[in-house]
Amino acid sequence: MQKAHQVLINCLVLNIYPEHRTKDENMIQMTVCPGKPKTLISFLKPVVEEVQAMYDNKLVIKKEGVELFRCRVAILSVTGDIPSISELMMAAGHTTTFGCRICKVKCHKPHGVSNKGKSYPKMGPLRTLEELKNGDLAHGMPGVPKLFTELKTFIISYFFFGDKLHMLGHGMGHMVYKLLDPKTSDW
Repeated sequence: MQKAHQVLINCLVLNIYPEHRTKDENMIQMTVCPGKPKTLISFLKPVVEEVQAMYDNKLVIKKEGVELFRCRVAILSVTGDIPSISELMMAAGHTTTFGCRICKVKCHKPHGVSNKGKSYPKMGPLRTLEELKNGDLAHGMPGVPKLFTELKTFIISYFFFGDKLHMLGHGMGHMVYKLLDPKTSDW
């Protein structure tokens, strides 16, 4: 049995009030790829280039020759599930020694539980813009593709953020642990 795989490209208009942003009538379905593309970057390239052109040249809306609205359209961030974000960033992945895409924390392997589990007990130094653009192989980051790093809005690793289902918040695991552990009182 073959697993179905689709890539959905949605657009959220961040100028819309947050409570209404993700309602069906306010979301823009840009494209659906019916299967996994050979490289996600090559699939996204025309979409990103078109949005960048609307940023550089401005989007002008006219009615009967009269300009009603002029604006710039920009990609402010990219999201997805954890493996997809790693693929977009060309990162080594969340199961590697330096698997955090935001910072350079080294993973911790708990003893006696399983040889597969890894956790990131604290936040390390943030990945710099230069490391994201040029790569940092020692810390599992070969370099984010130029498709994203050449965008004027690409200024920090938080450009790639996790979805609500898979990432409640960066570094939240240790806070949940502290909340549930009665010995801690450093809230």
